[in-house]
Amino acid sequence: MVAHSARVRSVVNRFVAVVMVAAAVSACSNDEASREHCGMGASCATTTVHASVPSTSVGASIAPSSTASSPVTTEGPSTTSPSLATTDVGSNTFVVPTGQVRVGSGDVFLVHDDGDLWLHPGLLVGRPGTPVRLADMGDPRVPVTEGEGPNTIEDVAGEVGGVVYFSDCCEPLAGDVRAVTGPDTVAHLGAGISLVLSPDQTRLASSNSFGLYVWDLTTGRFTYRDLNNSAAQRVNPWDLTWSADGRRLIVLYLDERGASLLTYSANDELTPGTGVRLDTRFTPVRPPGVQFCGHGPNGELAIAYYGKDRTVIKFYDPSTLIEKPAIHRELPTGVTSVQLASDGNGLLWIDHSTTWFLPSTGTIRPLGHGYKTAWFAN
Repeated sequence: MVAHSARVRSVVNRFVAVVMVAAAVSACSNDEASREHCGMGASCATTTVHASVPSTSVGASIAPSSTASSPVTTEGPSTTSPSLATTDVGSNTFVVPTGQVRVGSGDVFLVHDDGDLWLHPGLLVGRPGTPVRLADMGDPRVPVTEGEGPNTIEDVAGEVGGVVYFSDCCEPLAGDVRAVTGPDTVAHLGAGISLVLSPDQTRLASSNSFGLYVWDLTTGRFTYRDLNNSAAQRVNPWDLTWSADGRRLIVLYLDERGASLLTYSANDELTPGTGVRLDTRFTPVRPPGVQFCGHGPNGELAIAYYGKDRTVIKFYDPSTLIEKPAIHRELPTGVTSVQLASDGNGLLWIDHSTTWFLPSTGTIRPLGHGYKTAWFAN
C-alpha cells in the first residue's frame, strides 16, 4: 500500500509540474541564461555515491491476461495542430558521455520501492545475476513535511555505449535528463521528461512544457524547439515517443479539452504536423491515466489507458494516428508501468509492486516484488 501511494504521488507531482510549467513559461526570455533555466541547455557533471545489493523475492499475485473485448473508442479522425512558429528552433553541442555499464539479453531496469534504479541481469530468461544499483535516488516512502518530496525516475530510455540514460521529475519543473556511466555514477545531461531512445539507438529525445529536445549521441549535436513562446502556441507535453522508423517524434500533450497526439519531424527543424485528439479526460486533481508503452508488431503506436475497471492497450496507425481497435489488449485495473517488448508482443508490467512478464510465447510469470516501475533493457 505504501508503494502504491508513492507511485500515485509521483504521477500527481508530474501532472502538477506540467501545469505549473505552462504557467511559468512566460517568465523565460530568449537569452542564453533564461534558455538554460528553462531547460534548453546541456551540461555534464558527474557525482559518485555508494552501492549496495538488494534481495529479490518472488511475490504472489493474480496474473493478468490479455483479452479481446470492446475497447473504449477514441475520437477520430478529427485533427488538431497548434500554430507553432517554425523559427523557434535552435541547436547547440554537448559532450557525449562514455561509460562502463553492460546490458545483456534478458536484463530488466527496475525502480525499487525506495526510488533507486537497478539493473537486474538475466531476469527475463530465468538466469538472474547480481543486481547492480545504477542511481541512488530519494526514498518516496518517507513522509514529506515540506515540498513535493524527492525526484522520482520517470523514464529509462536504455543503454548506449555503456551509458544508461534516464529522466526524473519534478525539481526543477523542467525535469532532468541524466546519464549513468557506472554503478551509482550519474551525470547531468540536460532538461526534460519522457526520455526516449530512437529505434536505431543514435538519438535521445525528451520534452517538457518549455520545449522539445533531441540529443544526437553520434555527433554531440543538441537540437531543440520552443513550445511555449506565446499563449497561442501552448503545447503541454505529457509523454513522448518515436515512430518505429525513427523519422518522427509523437507528443502526447494536454490542453483544457483533454489529451491529443501531435507529430514532429525528427530532423533539425522539428517541424510540427497534424494531430489527433484522444478520448480521455482529466481534472486538476486527477491526472490523465494515459501513456505511451511501446510499438505494436507492425510499428503501431501503443498507448496504455489506466481506467477504473481495466487497463487497455490501444494501437494507432503510425502514419494517420487513427486507432486500430482490432488489435487492442487488456489487463486488470491497478496495473501500472506497462511496457511492450521490442517485438510488439511481449509485455512487462507492475501490479501492486510485483513485476510480471508475459513473453511472446509462453506463460505469465512474476519476476519479483517491491518495485515501482520496470523497463525492458534491450
